[in-house]
Amino acid sequence: MHDTHMHMRMSTEKKKQKVLADWENNLQLCSKVLKLTMKNPAAGAFLVPVDWKTLKLPTYPKLIKNPMDLGTVQQKLESMRYSKVEEFVAEVGLVWKNAQLFNLEGSDIFEVASLLEEEFTSRLEVNTGPLREPGIRSGPSSSGDSLTGDFLAQCKMAMRELRKHKDAAA
Repeated sequence: MHDTHMHMRMSTEKKKQKVLADWENNLQLCSKVLKLTMKNPAAGAFLVPVDWKTLKLPTYPKLIKNPMDLGTVQQKLESMRYSKVEEFVAEVGLVWKNAQLFNLEGSDIFEVASLLEEEFTSRLEVNTGPLREPGIRSGPSSSGDSLTGDFLAQCKMAMRELRKHKDAAA
């Protein structure tokens, strides 16, 4: 019976590793493609938020309701703020969409945004899937983790009790 239990636990752990591998693989692929896009010399205007005040573009916040830039996307990706690849792809798409919405067709920025969008899309091998461990939001908060936390607290308490006895015997 013990062997059966051990086998079941191992297969569960293998399943967890499979899921882990999926999201980690997706994260690596997305990060790689984003970094390659950001290294493109033409991407300079898209690496940081548009400083519309300095650039004297008072109409920018009126036209662009959801500003986004590749640097912000990278920070969000690295801090696991996206739960799915689709969210990441949508925000990168927002960078190009905003540039094309604000700038005239035929302008340098419009054309560069179109080229970078094409390059990004052609490089990205994955368009769907998890970008972080299922059940994890911005840190451990799933119900399974609280049980682990309780169990850990019980173990610590038991260890303190054992230490008391050991010290008393010494």
